[in-house]
Amino acid sequence: MEAAADRANPMGRLGDPETDIAPVAVFLASEDARYLTGNTLFADGGSHVNGVAWTPDLDGEQ
Repeated sequence: MEAAADRANPMGRLGDPETDIAPVAVFLASEDARYLTGNTLFADGGSHVNGVAWTPDLDGEQ
């Protein structure tokens, strides 16, 4: 299942919670983001660009 999810992501891997996702959350909670309003920041490795489904295709397996 992980390999199928990796193939579906343009970065070729899933995001690491500590090195990919947490820094975005820390930034948004910091004073550095004080002037940021009304934006969507995608920390998804580019999946939103290609419309990647949130559920990976597992070659017909469910």
